[in-house]
Formats: sequence, C-alpha cells, structure tokens
Amino acid sequence: GIDGVLNDVQNFARRRPGAFLAGCAAAGFVAGRLIRGGAASSGDSNGGSGGASNGSSGTPTEIPTYAPPMA
Repeated sequence: GIDGVLNDVQNFARRRPGAFLAGCAAAGFVAGRLIRGGAASSGDSNGGSGGASNGSSGTPTEIPTYAPPMA
C-alpha cells in the first residue's frame, strides 16, 4: 500500500541520499517541462481564438515599443 511505498522511499533516501536528491531534481525538471509544455499548448489555442472574438480579423495587432529619443 501507500505506507509501504513511503517506507521504501524513506529507506532509500537514508541509504543513498545523493541518488535520492538527483532523482528528485530530475523528476522536478521533467514535471516543469511538462507543465510548461501544457501551458504553451493551451496558450496557443486560447490566443488564436481571443483575437477573433473581439470583432477583429484574427490577426494580432502590433504592440508599440518605447524607443528613447535620439541625442
């Protein structure tokens, strides 16, 4: 059960802390990449429909950028 798995993980972390921390870092990296990938794909689908819902032609408008005056 869950208690047995938790006990096994605790024992492994006590025996090999370096390997445990490396595994946690790798799992965190993978989870972060999956979350970013999911956010990027959901942002693409929402971004394309957002422009068309406000009555525009669907093409994104340019956002003006600030340029300091030339001296």
